[in-house]
Amino acid sequence: MKTFIKSTILFAVPFLMLLALNIIVDPFNYSDFNIIKLKKQEVSMPLDYRLYKLIEFKNNPQKSLLLGDSRAAAFNTSLIYGNESNGYYNFGYGGGSLQEVFETIDFAEDQIEIENLYLCIPFNLFDASNSKERISKGVKTLKSPMSYYLNFNITKASIYVLVYNIFDENLASENPNISKKQFWTKQLELADKAYQAYNYPLTYRKQLLDLKEDCEKEGIKLSIIIPPTHVDLQNLVVVNGLDENYKAYKLFLNSIGPIYDFDIMSNITIDSANFKDPYHFNDSIMNILVDEIWYQ
Repeated sequence: MKTFIKSTILFAVPFLMLLALNIIVDPFNYSDFNIIKLKKQEVSMPLDYRLYKLIEFKNNPQKSLLLGDSRAAAFNTSLIYGNESNGYYNFGYGGGSLQEVFETIDFAEDQIEIENLYLCIPFNLFDASNSKERISKGVKTLKSPMSYYLNFNITKASIYVLVYNIFDENLASENPNISKKQFWTKQLELADKAYQAYNYPLTYRKQLLDLKEDCEKEGIKLSIIIPPTHVDLQNLVVVNGLDENYKAYKLFLNSIGPIYDFDIMSNITIDSANFKDPYHFNDSIMNILVDEIWYQ
């Protein structure tokens, strides 16, 4: 009997240590109770954008949502004001998909009555080949304390948060360790491969039409943002023979709701200084876009 008890204790110790670490650090702010004050967002968010934002929104839901991939995430929603009864929440995920946009809207509707939806839909999101969905996993973790506190990925995040706070080293940093020119070229090569596999998204098309209908019934304002991309990326659409698909994409989005289309040949899109890479505009351009979308 003593041997059994001893073995049980030895077996339980690692789990208890893991549990204690995750409760104390709580890298995704699952609990409102913070035992120690730590800087977490810079580390935890890039490790799991979806879980971090799902928890943050559940703790403080907003009635106006901005959704999409990292282009949506680049918008600083604290700059957006207006007559809305509540603030904006940014549900932009690095490497996000349209499927995740729809799943996130379903999650948000369970938390609060939505008033405004702004969907940031660049051309590469409007692609049946881009169908990754990682929201359900985050929602499952969110609903179960044990799934959160006894989770290897949470433990990893806890360790990364401690390293960041003690040694000021962000092990989750997404900053490329190559030059801007090298990264630019690499991104164009990846975009070219993705465009070669492009598949017009009939399912997404139907989901957007259904969303439009639901918004009209529920009095939700639905708007579309097509973010600017550099002309190098725009040219790849032509190179890969996707001209007609691109025209159909814009024509369709125009039928969904008010549209803010910045992916055109312009002073913004011809200047590489306005971009971090061919996909992502910088903060100065973000300020211009906020003014065009919410203040004109």
